[in-house]
Amino acid sequence: MQGQTSDDLLALFDTAPLNRRYWVSFILLSALFIVEFFDFLVVGYLLAVLAPQWHLTFGQSAVMLYSGGVGAILGA
Repeated sequence: MQGQTSDDLLALFDTAPLNRRYWVSFILLSALFIVEFFDFLVVGYLLAVLAPQWHLTFGQSAVMLYSGGVGAILGA
């Protein structure tokens, strides 16, 4: 039994038609990323608006954004 080479597999993927399964997978993964990273997006926009009002320095703003990322990693 002879295995396929990586070039054969790449050619197979390149010539495969995009059927319903691929589109559903793409839509579901896109929705997953939107939901997953929505909190980072909201914090970034809120920080841009509230930082001048709260007189936050660049370092304080960076710590707020960094803590959200660290919390997501530790919570995973």
